[in-house]
Amino acid sequence: MAARRGYDDGKSRDGRKRHILTDTDGLLLEVTVTTADVHDSKAAPALLETFMEQPGRLLKLVWVDCAYQGPALAKAFARHGVRVEVVRRCDGRREFVVLARR
Repeated sequence: MAARRGYDDGKSRDGRKRHILTDTDGLLLEVTVTTADVHDSKAAPALLETFMEQPGRLLKLVWVDCAYQGPALAKAFARHGVRVEVVRRCDGRREFVVLARR
């Protein structure tokens, strides 16, 4: 099991990351688990593709934090016609703060 763990330099932690897609009520739509060293922007296209490959699935708008950006992810969203809004922190604080729609 140790081979399936990675190290996240940004958080100084080892382990796994869970990338989740939920609806506006917080209900789980899709989940992908990666090693901690996989950046969010690299894991998200696979998460989106897995969700959208099922017939009848539809996403119009996705709210993400600033880690979920990049050309590969932008292409994946554009391929499925999904609009993306990045929810940013505007106060510059580093501690945990609940943000709307993220």
